[in-house]
Amino acid sequence: MNRHAHDDAPEQLPRAPDEVLVPQGERVEGPGEESGGLLGSHGDQSLTGGPPLACKTRPRPDGAGAGRGRAGLARNQRRPRAVPPRVTERAADHDRAGDGRTGPRPRRPLLAVGAILAGGTLAGGIGSTAGWMVAGLACLLVWRSRAAPWLMLFCLAGLRSAATAVEPVDPTTGVWSELRHGEHTVGRLQSGGETWSVTPGLITPGERVRLLVAGPGVRAARGPVAPSTGGSVPRRLLPDQIQRLAPASERLPARLARAIAALRTTALERLEGLADPRTRGLCAALLLGERGALEPRLTDLFTRTGTRHVLAVSGLHVGLVALLFVWPAGSALAFCAARGRGRTLWWRALAAPEIWRALLLSLFAPLAGAAAPVVRASLALALGQLAPRLGGRRPDALSLWALAASVELLARPAALASPSLLLSYAATGGLICAGRGTVATLRGALPGGGRIAGVGRLGRRRPLWGRVLAQRLVDALSGGVGLSIAATLATLPFVWTRFGEWSWVGILLTPLMLPSLALLLLSGWLWLILPVGGLELLLDLGAAVLVAIAELGDSLPATPAPLPPRPFLLLAATCAGSLAWLGGVRRAGRASAVAWGLALLPWTRGPSGLEVWALDVGNGTAVCLRAPGEDCWLFDAGSRDRPGVARSALAPALAAWDVGALSVVLSHPHRDHDGALDWVVERYPPRTWAGALPPRLARRLPPAARRTDLLRGSLDLLRPAAEDGGLSLTLLRGKPGDGNEGSRSLEVGWAGERLLLCGDADADGLEALLARGELVGPHARLLLPHHGADSDWLGRLLVASDPRAVWVSASQRPPAADELERRGVPWSCTADAGPLLYSDPEPAAAASGAGGPKRLSSRPK
Repeated sequence: MNRHAHDDAPEQLPRAPDEVLVPQGERVEGPGEESGGLLGSHGDQSLTGGPPLACKTRPRPDGAGAGRGRAGLARNQRRPRAVPPRVTERAADHDRAGDGRTGPRPRRPLLAVGAILAGGTLAGGIGSTAGWMVAGLACLLVWRSRAAPWLMLFCLAGLRSAATAVEPVDPTTGVWSELRHGEHTVGRLQSGGETWSVTPGLITPGERVRLLVAGPGVRAARGPVAPSTGGSVPRRLLPDQIQRLAPASERLPARLARAIAALRTTALERLEGLADPRTRGLCAALLLGERGALEPRLTDLFTRTGTRHVLAVSGLHVGLVALLFVWPAGSALAFCAARGRGRTLWWRALAAPEIWRALLLSLFAPLAGAAAPVVRASLALALGQLAPRLGGRRPDALSLWALAASVELLARPAALASPSLLLSYAATGGLICAGRGTVATLRGALPGGGRIAGVGRLGRRRPLWGRVLAQRLVDALSGGVGLSIAATLATLPFVWTRFGEWSWVGILLTPLMLPSLALLLLSGWLWLILPVGGLELLLDLGAAVLVAIAELGDSLPATPAPLPPRPFLLLAATCAGSLAWLGGVRRAGRASAVAWGLALLPWTRGPSGLEVWALDVGNGTAVCLRAPGEDCWLFDAGSRDRPGVARSALAPALAAWDVGALSVVLSHPHRDHDGALDWVVERYPPRTWAGALPPRLARRLPPAARRTDLLRGSLDLLRPAAEDGGLSLTLLRGKPGDGNEGSRSLEVGWAGERLLLCGDADADGLEALLARGELVGPHARLLLPHHGADSDWLGRLLVASDPRAVWVSASQRPPAADELERRGVPWSCTADAGPLLYSDPEPAAAASGAGGPKRLSSRPK
């Protein structure tokens, strides 16, 4: 325990023979060190407030320190000085952060505050507001306890979260704010709710409006398994559906927001001068956060390769802009201010580069779109570089991270469910906690510990310039890959559970993309300031290199790799153990390896019989089926009026079934039948492709995929091993052609039962099939052609196929419903019943391993 100078002298502790008491002003060295530091004026006490330092002494060069040293030693033996607690903590923190010496860990109360606020916010959805108020008052009864303030903080966070959840919000009235621009402006009300698409300039940002809309928006496609995240598509808003309540505010913040919006509009107009549309879209996304001009295929390319974060302005982009623009510009402005003649306090403050950098960062954030990651990163950089000047202390990254999280949770408790917030804070936390250890582990695994030797393997001495360049390259690559590994492992639990896919190649591509990304940012901002032809060439070069790197990664296998559902806690513990092992905790390696094996082993039991699902895709068709020992087969996948066929309907089912091999049958190349197959081909490369094959999909098929089709008649795709069992598939086609009448049908056989899945042929093509006797029943199920259209051949089809029940894939009551009811044929439509299931045997419906909305069609046997 430290004592002050006026207290009694403490008891002298015994010292080892090689220990000495160091007087003031002497330079000290630790064992084995080549340089030391001045002890200062703390007498013979160590910098950690403990016993005297055991160290070597270095006499002063002039020899004058000997006498003063003996005198100082005598004085210090009589009255030792103590180190103030604050100096002790700062010195210990300096030792740990500077040269890596062991010592007491710095206290981080903000980290505990952030954890308690996050726990209270999560628990706020469990109880009611009154219950949290009672819990908070109960903490006052035990206020003398040390845990009482923390419990009170936990209860306040829960109360804040519960109160926010029950606040009444009118989803149709509020202040309009714009999210992104493009052919249509996408925006939403500041009170929250769904997004809307309007004509540019129809609503002024900041204007208070009421939206005269009724009923829910467009329903997303549904499958047998409910998606982990619900995607939404902006609804179109017409002029007569907008009621203007109040004009935009004229206060200073509102006028500043409109000025920045006008500046962003001018910048977007200037980017329109770029000739290459790909470069134009990338610049708008990387500079201003406007991704509306990006082609969907280009966006999906970056998604597949695990580099989607490169397209979204985030902390990575803020750091690059700060390095390329903000830091040099701040230093230049401070230099100009320092050469001025002003000597006032304000003028001296302007001579500090940290002030200018903070101002430039505060201007950059709204220009880049003011998205939450941009604001967080800009504030963190501004506060971090201001901390030494304003507080006289070194900034602690983990404390800043916890402070930002605490402020954001207090301001918006609902943000804890935002993927952007979770991914941003997880990546930053992984870099802070495990970045350095991961880089050190990676370098240690390289030959020679990542050091370029002066002599090659053949005994020749390497030139100095070559060694320096090679060492810089190795350090940059190992550092970039190591940091990328740390950020990827920290975010993997959220990516796995929310998106259901992951691309390993993103770890390597992210550091490779940094030079081209820096070139695009540097040239792009210079182009906005002064558009000249040479900068456009640099922009085209940077865009071409960036896309080429993504395409190179996309050519590798498992980009992306679909992931089966796993518990979040298991994934979080596994990734935390891996980060701990990379950081030097070797005991965590074995447990982490066991957890990885548990997470990657198959958990899903295969089907016990045939399962056929007709997904709810509205005006479209998507049917998937599986049987024991066979591939999962997909018959069409598309829709005209339902978004999310791939992400919301197909992806959860295929992930829950842990599909190993997939085969596709396409009836005809129309968007309501093949719209989602681009996503399927990239994630689940088909083993067999039967039927129509559009050129855009043919280029993406694996070379080993089996391709088959027919002009007319029937073709056996799969034959059962035994006559009375096994899965059989037969492709049927009435006549050739790419339109509806040239579409194919698929007949499924299993255990003596048959199902008929029709395409869109309901006239000449259907007549040809009926004339050749290809559709003779009976059939357990019949999927009506052309989404239940009332065809002239409908009656003959029902008589020939003799179905026990009829399915219709449509978004409303089908025209054929009246004829079906007149004939007394049981029928079901996905518009009302949702996804439709046929299973044989019946218990397989309960043991299929799929969750979510399941609706069985009426199936008399």
